[in-house]
Amino acid sequence: IFIIPAPSHRKKLPRTPRPLETMGAIGSNPCLEGCFSWGTKQAKGGSSSCRQPPTNGKRKFSATKGGPASWPKTLYLVRHGQSAYNEYYEKHSKDPMNLFDADLTQQGEEEAREINRSALLPKDIELALTSPLTRAARTCLLALPPGENGAKEYRVSAVMSEHLEASCDIGRPPHELAKVFPELTFGNLDDVWWYVPEEHREGITVAGSQRLFTEEGRREP
Repeated sequence: IFIIPAPSHRKKLPRTPRPLETMGAIGSNPCLEGCFSWGTKQAKGGSSSCRQPPTNGKRKFSATKGGPASWPKTLYLVRHGQSAYNEYYEKHSKDPMNLFDADLTQQGEEEAREINRSALLPKDIELALTSPLTRAARTCLLALPPGENGAKEYRVSAVMSEHLEASCDIGRPPHELAKVFPELTFGNLDDVWWYVPEEHREGITVAGSQRLFTEEGRREP
Protein backbone atom coordinates (compact mmCIF):
# COMPACT_ATOMS: atom_id res chain seq x y z
CA ILE A 1 0.00 0.00 0.00
CA PHE A 2 1.33 3.39 -0.98
CA ILE A 3 -0.14 6.58 0.49
CA ILE A 4 -0.07 10.09 -1.00
CA PRO A 5 -2.07 13.26 -0.35
CA ALA A 6 -5.37 13.16 -2.21
CA PRO A 7 -5.89 15.78 -4.97
CA SER A 8 -8.12 18.65 -3.96
CA HIS A 9 -10.62 17.96 -6.75
CA ARG A 10 -11.85 14.64 -5.37
CA LYS A 11 -14.87 14.43 -7.70
CA LYS A 12 -12.55 13.49 -10.52
CA LEU A 13 -11.29 10.41 -8.67
CA PRO A 14 -12.84 6.97 -9.28
CA ARG A 15 -15.13 5.90 -6.46
CA THR A 16 -13.84 2.32 -6.43
CA PRO A 17 -10.39 0.86 -7.11
CA ARG A 18 -9.61 -1.27 -10.12
CA PRO A 19 -10.01 -5.00 -9.47
CA LEU A 20 -6.73 -6.51 -8.27
CA GLU A 21 -7.13 -9.81 -10.10
CA THR A 22 -3.90 -9.44 -12.06
CA MET A 23 -0.52 -9.98 -10.44
CA GLY A 24 1.09 -6.64 -9.80
CA ALA A 25 -2.15 -4.74 -10.51
CA ILE A 26 -2.73 -1.32 -8.99
CA GLY A 27 -5.92 0.19 -7.64
CA SER A 28 -6.40 3.62 -6.10
CA ASN A 29 -9.04 5.24 -3.97
CA PRO A 30 -9.30 8.38 -1.80
CA CYS A 31 -9.31 7.60 1.91
CA LEU A 32 -11.31 10.00 4.07
CA GLU A 33 -10.43 8.59 7.46
CA GLY A 34 -7.35 7.21 9.21
CA CYS A 35 -6.37 4.08 7.35
CA PHE A 36 -5.86 2.12 10.53
CA SER A 37 -8.61 3.34 12.83
CA TRP A 38 -9.16 -0.17 14.13
CA GLY A 39 -12.33 -0.82 16.04
CA THR A 40 -14.35 1.65 13.96
CA LYS A 41 -13.85 0.48 10.39
CA GLN A 42 -11.92 -2.26 8.59
CA ALA A 43 -10.68 -2.22 5.02
CA LYS A 44 -11.00 -5.33 2.91
CA GLY A 45 -9.99 -5.98 -0.67
CA GLY A 46 -9.02 -8.69 -3.15
CA SER A 47 -8.39 -12.15 -1.75
CA SER A 48 -6.68 -10.84 1.36
CA SER A 49 -8.28 -9.71 4.59
CA CYS A 50 -6.98 -7.11 7.01
CA ARG A 51 -6.30 -8.40 10.49
CA GLN A 52 -7.14 -6.89 13.81
CA PRO A 53 -4.05 -5.69 15.69
CA PRO A 54 -3.03 -7.27 19.02
CA THR A 55 -5.83 -7.04 21.55
CA ASN A 56 -4.23 -4.35 23.69
CA GLY A 57 -6.79 -1.78 22.63
CA LYS A 58 -4.17 0.54 21.17
CA ARG A 59 -4.21 2.01 17.71
CA LYS A 60 -1.48 0.34 15.68
CA PHE A 61 -0.64 3.12 13.24
CA SER A 62 -0.80 6.81 12.66
CA ALA A 63 -0.47 7.27 8.92
CA THR A 64 1.09 10.70 9.24
CA LYS A 65 2.55 12.72 12.07
CA GLY A 66 0.04 15.42 11.24
CA GLY A 67 -2.86 13.27 12.45
CA PRO A 68 -6.47 13.47 11.22
CA ALA A 69 -6.07 17.04 9.95
CA SER A 70 -3.67 15.71 7.28
CA TRP A 71 -6.41 13.65 5.62
CA PRO A 72 -7.73 12.93 3.04
CA LYS A 73 -5.14 10.63 1.46
CA THR A 74 -5.09 8.50 -1.66
CA LEU A 75 -4.24 4.83 -1.24
CA TYR A 76 -2.58 2.86 -4.03
CA LEU A 77 -3.14 -0.88 -3.54
CA VAL A 78 -0.57 -3.04 -5.30
CA ARG A 79 -0.91 -6.80 -5.49
CA HIS A 80 2.30 -8.78 -5.24
CA GLY A 81 3.78 -10.35 -8.36
CA GLN A 82 3.56 -14.04 -9.18
CA SER A 83 4.99 -16.15 -6.35
CA ALA A 84 6.43 -19.65 -6.37
CA TYR A 85 3.25 -20.79 -4.65
CA ASN A 86 1.07 -19.19 -7.36
CA GLU A 87 3.11 -20.96 -10.02
CA TYR A 88 2.90 -24.33 -8.24
CA TYR A 89 -0.82 -24.07 -7.56
CA GLU A 90 -1.57 -23.13 -11.16
CA LYS A 91 0.10 -26.35 -12.30
CA HIS A 92 -1.05 -28.77 -9.57
CA SER A 93 -4.19 -27.20 -8.04
CA LYS A 94 -3.05 -28.05 -4.52
CA ASP A 95 -0.88 -26.74 -1.71
CA PRO A 96 2.52 -28.51 -1.53
CA MET A 97 2.31 -27.83 2.24
CA ASN A 98 5.96 -26.76 2.47
CA LEU A 99 6.29 -23.59 0.35
CA PHE A 100 6.70 -21.40 3.41
CA ASP A 101 7.03 -17.67 2.73
CA ALA A 102 7.12 -18.23 -1.02
CA ASP A 103 9.28 -15.74 -2.91
CA LEU A 104 8.50 -14.15 -6.27
CA THR A 105 9.23 -16.07 -9.43
CA GLN A 106 11.26 -14.44 -12.19
CA GLN A 107 7.96 -13.49 -13.80
CA GLY A 108 6.75 -11.99 -10.50
CA GLU A 109 9.86 -9.85 -10.17
CA GLU A 110 9.40 -8.61 -13.72
CA GLU A 111 5.78 -7.72 -12.97
CA ALA A 112 6.91 -5.64 -9.99
CA ARG A 113 9.65 -3.89 -12.00
CA GLU A 114 7.13 -3.07 -14.71
CA ILE A 115 5.14 -1.01 -12.20
CA ASN A 116 8.25 1.09 -11.59
CA ARG A 117 9.09 1.41 -15.30
CA SER A 118 5.55 2.31 -16.32
CA ALA A 119 5.36 5.22 -13.85
CA LEU A 120 1.92 4.10 -12.67
CA LEU A 121 2.75 5.35 -9.19
CA PRO A 122 3.23 9.08 -8.48
CA LYS A 123 6.52 10.51 -7.29
CA ASP A 124 5.23 11.92 -4.01
CA ILE A 125 4.50 8.74 -2.04
CA GLU A 126 4.55 9.57 1.66
CA LEU A 127 4.38 6.07 3.08
CA ALA A 128 4.89 2.59 1.65
CA LEU A 129 3.37 -0.20 3.72
CA THR A 130 4.10 -3.88 3.23
CA SER A 131 3.51 -7.10 5.05
CA PRO A 132 6.58 -9.07 6.19
CA LEU A 133 5.83 -11.82 3.67
CA THR A 134 8.71 -12.04 1.22
CA ARG A 135 6.52 -11.83 -1.89
CA ALA A 136 4.99 -8.57 -0.66
CA ALA A 137 8.21 -6.96 0.58
CA ARG A 138 10.07 -7.77 -2.64
CA THR A 139 7.22 -6.44 -4.77
CA CYS A 140 7.24 -3.23 -2.72
CA LEU A 141 10.96 -2.64 -3.16
CA LEU A 142 10.97 -3.48 -6.88
CA ALA A 143 7.87 -1.43 -7.68
CA LEU A 144 8.99 1.54 -5.57
CA PRO A 145 12.76 1.31 -4.99
CA PRO A 146 14.11 3.46 -2.15
CA GLY A 147 15.95 6.51 -3.37
CA GLU A 148 15.23 9.86 -4.95
CA ASN A 149 11.90 8.74 -6.43
CA GLY A 150 11.03 6.30 -3.68
CA ALA A 151 8.66 6.70 -0.75
CA LYS A 152 9.52 9.06 2.08
CA GLU A 153 9.02 6.23 4.53
CA TYR A 154 8.82 2.42 4.31
CA ARG A 155 7.05 0.50 7.04
CA VAL A 156 6.55 -3.24 7.66
CA SER A 157 3.58 -4.55 9.61
CA ALA A 158 2.20 -8.02 10.26
CA VAL A 159 -1.28 -6.44 10.22
CA MET A 160 -0.86 -6.22 6.44
CA SER A 161 -0.22 -9.96 5.95
CA GLU A 162 -2.66 -12.35 4.33
CA HIS A 163 -5.16 -14.57 6.10
CA LEU A 164 -3.24 -17.78 6.83
CA GLU A 165 -4.79 -20.34 4.52
CA ALA A 166 -1.79 -21.84 2.71
CA SER A 167 1.81 -22.79 3.44
CA CYS A 168 3.03 -19.65 1.64
CA ASP A 169 1.31 -17.53 4.33
CA ILE A 170 3.70 -18.81 7.03
CA GLY A 171 6.53 -16.32 7.18
CA ARG A 172 10.08 -16.07 8.45
CA PRO A 173 11.46 -14.52 11.64
CA PRO A 174 12.65 -10.90 11.49
CA HIS A 175 16.37 -11.67 11.76
CA GLU A 176 16.16 -13.72 8.54
CA LEU A 177 14.08 -11.10 6.75
CA ALA A 178 16.53 -8.34 7.74
CA LYS A 179 19.34 -10.18 5.92
CA VAL A 180 17.27 -10.41 2.73
CA PHE A 181 15.82 -6.89 2.89
CA PRO A 182 18.33 -4.55 4.57
CA GLU A 183 16.34 -1.58 3.24
CA LEU A 184 13.45 -2.42 5.59
CA THR A 185 13.13 -2.52 9.38
CA PHE A 186 11.68 -5.61 11.05
CA GLY A 187 12.49 -4.86 14.67
CA ASN A 188 8.84 -4.47 15.65
CA LEU A 189 8.01 -8.10 14.81
CA ASP A 190 7.88 -11.18 17.02
CA ASP A 191 9.84 -14.20 15.80
CA VAL A 192 6.51 -15.83 14.91
CA TRP A 193 4.47 -12.85 13.74
CA TRP A 194 1.94 -14.77 11.62
CA TYR A 195 -1.22 -16.50 12.83
CA VAL A 196 -0.92 -19.20 15.49
CA PRO A 197 -3.92 -20.61 17.42
CA GLU A 198 -4.22 -18.80 20.75
CA GLU A 199 -3.74 -21.96 22.80
CA HIS A 200 -0.35 -22.52 21.11
CA ARG A 201 0.99 -18.95 21.22
CA GLU A 202 3.08 -19.29 24.35
CA GLY A 203 6.56 -20.55 23.51
CA ILE A 204 5.75 -21.13 19.84
CA THR A 205 8.66 -21.54 17.45
CA VAL A 206 8.85 -21.27 13.67
CA ALA A 207 9.19 -25.05 13.35
CA GLY A 208 6.30 -25.52 15.76
CA SER A 209 4.00 -23.29 13.75
CA GLN A 210 4.91 -25.15 10.57
CA ARG A 211 4.05 -28.47 12.24
CA LEU A 212 0.67 -27.12 13.36
CA PHE A 213 -0.08 -26.30 9.74
CA THR A 214 1.29 -29.39 7.98
CA GLU A 215 0.35 -32.06 10.55
CA GLU A 216 -2.79 -30.67 12.16
CA GLY A 217 -4.08 -28.47 9.35
CA ARG A 218 -4.42 -25.45 11.65
CA ARG A 219 -5.43 -22.46 9.52
CA GLU A 220 -6.69 -19.02 10.45
CA PRO A 221 -10.47 -19.12 11.09
